[in-house]
Amino acid sequence: MILVDLIKSKRFLINFGIAIIVIVLVFAATIIGIDIYTDNGNEFDVPDIKGMKIEEAQAVAKKQNLFVEITDSIFSNDLEKGSIVEQSPKINNKIKQNRTIYVTIVAFSKEMVSMPDLVNESIRQAISDANNFGIKIGERKYVPGLKDYVLKQIYRGKEIKVGTKIPKGTYIDLEIGQGTNNEEIPVPNILGMKIKEAENKCSNVFISISGKFYDENVLTKEDTLNCVIYKQSPMPINGNKIVSGSFIDVWMSTDKNLVPEIELDTLDNINNPDAEIIL
Repeated sequence: MILVDLIKSKRFLINFGIAIIVIVLVFAATIIGIDIYTDNGNEFDVPDIKGMKIEEAQAVAKKQNLFVEITDSIFSNDLEKGSIVEQSPKINNKIKQNRTIYVTIVAFSKEMVSMPDLVNESIRQAISDANNFGIKIGERKYVPGLKDYVLKQIYRGKEIKVGTKIPKGTYIDLEIGQGTNNEEIPVPNILGMKIKEAENKCSNVFISISGKFYDENVLTKEDTLNCVIYKQSPMPINGNKIVSGSFIDVWMSTDKNLVPEIELDTLDNINNPDAEIIL
């Protein structure tokens, strides 16, 4: 009875009514505040800024109280450097004031690639490998040497080393073998050499290394760079000669003990690279 009488009292009803009014006012104020904060109902179309330079896009965005921020870049030889190629949000979407449009632009610098090894490749293979790396073949100079094989790769008038960073799309000049007059020369001795040293020595006399065979000690890429030649075919013994422009096959290992340590002229029992070398 006391509770019922309290609820029916005038003072309770007044306080209850005030509480309801306060709740309604707080709720209404919250909704209004959210609308003001989010700028609800004040949306407009996203401006189309693709193709613009970043400065131009920022000027357009500023007129609508928007911001432009670069988030990514791409490499392109066809599009103007610094121009916008993508934007988010895209056109035909809605956006509110004080929002940011995120853009991707064409990079100002050129994409860099590593120079591949084209030496001792056929011209057809060299062109294919160059294309795969985004490199173009420039001038072709034909010199005495193995016919239609690359002898040198040249950039800006100088030989370029494998792995050198150059801009994508760069032109590389090549020296290519035009064949020889079948002149016979002594077989070059490349035993004990690493492959690059051996290739350089052979190319000086217009010989190319063809078959490359590794023994069971060569397991990693580092091993292939550090291993040495312990057999070659033909062998540089008994006055053996080879026609300029021919090929040599090599066998390689990380075990340098396999390399003969005595004068090759005394190795009369070695007539082919498969024969056992007795030291």
